[in-house]
Amino acid sequence: MAHDPLRQRVVVFGGQGGAGLADTLEWDGERWEERATPVAPSARWGASMVFDPIRRKTHLRIRAAHVLLHLAEAAVGGEKP
Repeated sequence: MAHDPLRQRVVVFGGQGGAGLADTLEWDGERWEERATPVAPSARWGASMVFDPIRRKTHLRIRAAHVLLHLAEAAVGGEKP
């Protein structure tokens, strides 16, 4: 889970639900909305996320690998670098 202060959204990826979930959701303070992303790792839970204010993107940390979820390029707001 990460907070995107530029768009005032909480971003969540994955979670538990049987074999795990592979969806990206955003909370705007009133409702959850599912978002499509150009890069989506496999279903998982327990990963960590952080918002990068310089790149204006949310990063998902998965064990030793670092996968970037380019949410700003996935029609969810923000600006392209």
